[in-house]
Amino acid sequence: MASKHEETPPAKSRGGCMGVLTKTFLFVTLLGLVIALAFSYRPQDLSGIDGVGPAAAAAPKKDVRAILRSSLERGFEVSFTEEELNAYLSRTLASKQNGLLGKNATIDGVWVSLEKDCAEVIIERRVFGHSFTVSTFLQVEQTEQPNGKAKTEVVLHGGPYISGTYPYRGGRFGSLVVPQGFLRLVLPAFENLAAVYQDEIGLISDMSRIQIGENRITFNPHAPGDDLSGLGGGSF
Repeated sequence: MASKHEETPPAKSRGGCMGVLTKTFLFVTLLGLVIALAFSYRPQDLSGIDGVGPAAAAAPKKDVRAILRSSLERGFEVSFTEEELNAYLSRTLASKQNGLLGKNATIDGVWVSLEKDCAEVIIERRVFGHSFTVSTFLQVEQTEQPNGKAKTEVVLHGGPYISGTYPYRGGRFGSLVVPQGFLRLVLPAFENLAAVYQDEIGLISDMSRIQIGENRITFNPHAPGDDLSGLGGGSF
């Protein structure tokens, strides 16, 4: 028989366990936020992109706008490499960037990275003397309309992080890949960029077929099955 003076050990407090779990969750969340901020503060590595920086000066000098217009007028497919696109952007950006950003920020460059079925547009800028990069992934969706013409739409994502799942990869803040919804924070910068290159974008939207491949993008003004007999000229 137990003694009347024997003490029973107190049960663990449920509230105490919940407190530990809450503190652990907050710590992990805070740690993740700090790591994310560190990656977003560090500029994206651009060394693997052709035609970036000083390399743009040695790249083939193609007038992208003129070639696209000629392609539509003469009806022939044209292709541009990553290096050629970045050289064109490097040559033309200086005369176009007024008003793209505020007085405390300057654009060091706008670059394009091409991979299979996806392009990445990167804005490299300097804010209060520090280099930052932001980017958006782009994919092209084309559907045939009742009149037989193709409708071209550019969607701002690079597909899902994991195939068949959500959310989509939207772009990068520095070295950090962010979900599509985060692009709302930087969308005005890309809208302004699109505005100053509206002629080129207008020509691209008139193309019936656009194919993005590794290090190359191809534009074709003709839909599949078009009768091309009797057309003269050549490709670029």
